[in-house]
Amino acid sequence: MKIKIDLITGILLIFISIIALILPIFKISDFLWILKFILLSYSLISIGRFILNFKTKDYEGLYTALTSFVLFIFLFYVKNYSSLSYALLVFTFVIAQSFIRLKKADYYHDNKDKMWILEITTLIIFVISGLLTALNLLIASDNNGTMIGFLFFINGFIEVIDPIVNYIKK
Repeated sequence: MKIKIDLITGILLIFISIIALILPIFKISDFLWILKFILLSYSLISIGRFILNFKTKDYEGLYTALTSFVLFIFLFYVKNYSSLSYALLVFTFVIAQSFIRLKKADYYHDNKDKMWILEITTLIIFVISGLLTALNLLIASDNNGTMIGFLFFINGFIEVIDPIVNYIKK
């Protein structure tokens, strides 16, 4: 059951990122609105995953939901938005998510499961894509919504890898 829930939440995250990537086609290019939409959606999806996986004592969904929601609330308090503040926000999200993913890799390593190698590999891919996104937000300001959409698209694919591999292993 946990594998199905994790797979569905990963697919929902990919779907939300596709919506964020399509929004500029409909002349919705307000970066702040797109970022709030993605962070709130990710927070709700993650808290749903935590509630549905509560019996397995997997707290990754709770930590991810808290991180996304805190950054979502933070967006309402910052008054002077600049490319630096957007880059720092994305960098903060990437660092927080990296700690969450590292804790999951440590769990697999402690249980002597080879999945920790896959978790470390996806962690490295996520950190590199997050840092590149933050640098792009700092330098170029014309395609911010697209960059955030692609970051969460990559994040969605990384979220889907774990349940697929666990399903294949069984």
